[in-house]
Amino acid sequence: MRKSLLFSASALLISASAGCTVSPAPPGEPTSCPADGFEGNDTEATAFELPEMTDHPDSSRDVLALSVHVTDDEDWFKVHVKDTGLGGNPIVSVAVSSADFELQTWFLCDDERRGETDCQYGADAYETVGDLRSSARGCRGDALEPARTVGGSTQLDTGVLAESVTECSGTSSDDGTLFIRVRQRGGSRPVSSLACSYELRVFVQ
Repeated sequence: MRKSLLFSASALLISASAGCTVSPAPPGEPTSCPADGFEGNDTEATAFELPEMTDHPDSSRDVLALSVHVTDDEDWFKVHVKDTGLGGNPIVSVAVSSADFELQTWFLCDDERRGETDCQYGADAYETVGDLRSSARGCRGDALEPARTVGGSTQLDTGVLAESVTECSGTSSDDGTLFIRVRQRGGSRPVSSLACSYELRVFVQ
């Protein structure tokens, strides 16, 4: 049965050369949203771990009541994905409920195997963050088309989507860990015009 998903409305740095002083970046400004219950998941190393997901049977998970409580807040999540099906590698879809957010995903194959990622929805993103190796090709989310159907049964109605499939070298079981980063979208609009609350959906098929 087709299900419709309707999202509601989330120090000085001292240079090593000649004692030069670099001014710190200005701190983020508070938004109108309080901190959510997943803080502090502000880095890859402190990513909040969601329960394991599989591609057979298909699995989905909604993470609700999320927020960016300061303008430079980053929310990180990770989830281990098991390739249990016989019909190809897991297809991982991640959606954020508002286009006022940037979404980026990376898939790291188990046992440090090299992974070749195809971004099926969204743009390629070669940015490396923290320990995410350059071999972990990322995907940057794009704004959803109206009534985007994922997996033939789940309809995503609004926001930003990144969808990818990864082939891990040297194995027929493409297990790995998906990393997700969400942050407020940059741009020229005043911060007050950007949403600070959001919801997250992860779908594996």
